[in-house]
Amino acid sequence: MPWVADGQTSDEEWAVSTLREIHARSPQVFWALVVRPWLRDDLNNPELQVTLKILDVVDRAPGGALIVASMPFLDTLEGSELRMLEWLIDLSWNPRHLSALLGNPELADGIRDDDAHAVVRIILELQNPAAAAKIDALPWVLDGIDDSERALLHELRRAARSYAQSPLFDVLIGKPWVQDHLSGPEYGALYWLLDLSLSHESVARRVTEMPFLESVTHIDYLAVLGLYLVPSSDRTEYYERILSHPALVQGITDEQAVLFAVSYKDPGLLDVLLDPEQTVVETRRIEPPLGGEIVLSVVWPGSNATVARASRTMELLEHVVRTQEEFMGVQYPMRHAAVLVADVTAAAGGGGFLGNVTIDPPYFEDYALIAHEAAHTYWNVPPFWLQEGAATFLEHVSLRAWTGEPLPEPEDSCGSFDNLLEVEQAGIEGRICSYSLGAGVFLDLYRTIGDEAFRRGFAQLYERSRDRNTGDQCPRAGWSVCTLKAAFVTDASAEHAAASEAIIDRRYYGAGN
Repeated sequence: MPWVADGQTSDEEWAVSTLREIHARSPQVFWALVVRPWLRDDLNNPELQVTLKILDVVDRAPGGALIVASMPFLDTLEGSELRMLEWLIDLSWNPRHLSALLGNPELADGIRDDDAHAVVRIILELQNPAAAAKIDALPWVLDGIDDSERALLHELRRAARSYAQSPLFDVLIGKPWVQDHLSGPEYGALYWLLDLSLSHESVARRVTEMPFLESVTHIDYLAVLGLYLVPSSDRTEYYERILSHPALVQGITDEQAVLFAVSYKDPGLLDVLLDPEQTVVETRRIEPPLGGEIVLSVVWPGSNATVARASRTMELLEHVVRTQEEFMGVQYPMRHAAVLVADVTAAAGGGGFLGNVTIDPPYFEDYALIAHEAAHTYWNVPPFWLQEGAATFLEHVSLRAWTGEPLPEPEDSCGSFDNLLEVEQAGIEGRICSYSLGAGVFLDLYRTIGDEAFRRGFAQLYERSRDRNTGDQCPRAGWSVCTLKAAFVTDASAEHAAASEAIIDRRYYGAGN
C-alpha cells in the first residue's frame, strides 16, 4: 500500500498492526477489508477507526465479521458508517443476535447506507422485544409515520436500546406527551432523563413526576438538560439541594423551568435564582411572521436585578430574534430564547447553541454581543470558522437593522493566516481568526451576488449543515468547502455560480486558487 511504503505515522503503524491482527485471526476478513479503495489509497482517522472496529467484531464473532467486512455500507466512509459499525460491535457480544440480524430477509442484499432505521429496529427487537413492542404500540406509530416522525422514531429506538433496562423507561413511555406524539423537545427531555437515571435513578424519577413535565415545551427540555449538564463532581450535592429546596416543595413548576434552563453554567446560582427576592425574571411572548410562538426570557440574579427594570435587554433580544429569523428565512430553531445576566463565563458572553445566552453584567445592553451569541442558535456546526464566521456575519446584519450602519468591509487576512483552509488546519491556534476570516467569505458573497441570492444560499447552507450525513454526500475531509459550494454554487444562476465559486476558492484556498 502506498501509505505503508511512504513511511508510517503513529496512526499508520497502529493500522498496520491492526491489519496483521485481523489476518492472524481471519485471513478471509483481512482480504475482504484490504481490497477496499479507501484503505489502499491513503489512511485517515475514520478509516483507522473502522479497521479497529472490524477487529473487535473478528474477536467476538469471526463468522459475522466476514459478512460485515463485505457489506455495501462500507463501500465509502462517512460518520454514519462508524455509527453502524458501533451497533454491530455491540451486537457481536451475542453472536446469535448478530447472526439473526445479518440473516434477516429485510437485509438480504446486505446493509446499505440507508438501512440505519431498519438495523436499529431489528437490533431492538432482538435485544429487548418488550421495549420494541411498547414503541410499536404507540398510537402515533400505529397511525403511520411521516418523515419527521420517522426520524424521531429512529431516535426513540436508539434510546430504548441503551436505556430500556432503566426502571424509568416504562414510566416515560406511558407519559401522555410520548403517547400522542413525540416532538423534538419531548424526545430530548425523555433521552436526558433516561441517561440521568443511569447514575441517579431516584432523582430522575422524582424529576419526571414534577409539574413542569406534565407537558413538555422547549423550555422544559432545556430545564432537563440544565439538570443533566451539572458537572459530575457536583451532581450529588446539587440534586440533594434541589430535592430539599423550600421553593421546590411541589417540584419544579412551569414558571421555574426557565431558571434551570439557564442555571447549568453555574450551579452555585441555584439558591439565588430560586429566591424571588433576589432574582428578577422578565418574560415576553412573541409570534414572528414565520410562525410559532417564541418565549423570551431575561433572568437577572443577585445584584444584577437592581438594573432590570430600567434595562433594554428584553427589547434588544426581541429585535435580534425577529431580525435574524427574517433574514434567514427559516423559522427560529428554538421556541425559547433566554438571556442570563451573570458573570458565569470567561468571556463577555457565551452560549446561544440551545437558545440560551449568558451576558456579563457590564454588557447587558451590548446589542452586538447579544446578536452574536443568539446567532449560534442557527450556527453551531463545526468547523469553528463556519459557526463563528456565520454568527459574526449574522451579528453584522442584526446590527445594521438596529443602527442603520452598513455592513463592514471583509478582512482578507488575520495574523499569519490568509485563508480558511489554514485556519481550519491550525485547530485551536486558528480560532481567533475564525471570526474575521469566516465572516469575510459571507461578506464577500453578500456584496457580490446581492441580497436575494445570498439569503437563498445562506439558508441552504444552514439546512445542509444541520445534518452532515444527508444531502450532498460531501466527504468528511473538505466537508465545509464542499457544503459551502453546494449551497451557493450548485443551484445558482450561471453568473452567480461562477462569482460564488471564485470567492469561495479564494477565501478557502487562498489567492491564486
